[in-house]
Amino acid sequence: MRLNKSLLLLTILFALIAVASSQRLTTCIRVYIVVPGDTLNKIAISFGVSLNDLKKANPCITNPNLIFPGCIIRIPNRTQCF
Repeated sequence: MRLNKSLLLLTILFALIAVASSQRLTTCIRVYIVVPGDTLNKIAISFGVSLNDLKKANPCITNPNLIFPGCIIRIPNRTQCF
């Protein structure tokens, strides 16, 4: 019986940690839809973030010199979230 209570408490604790972590992530990320003429550097400057942080937030972009209109870019907040 005592083991069941301990397992239940651990499960609840891990669930609360997971929810808290996901809520923090959503406050750290915004999105931007690329328009013709955009570059990652231009987007970084317009949002006041570093190009390096923008690249970290978008690991799926394998070539930072090649982005397409309509592509959804994640923009990290100015405060460090990574």
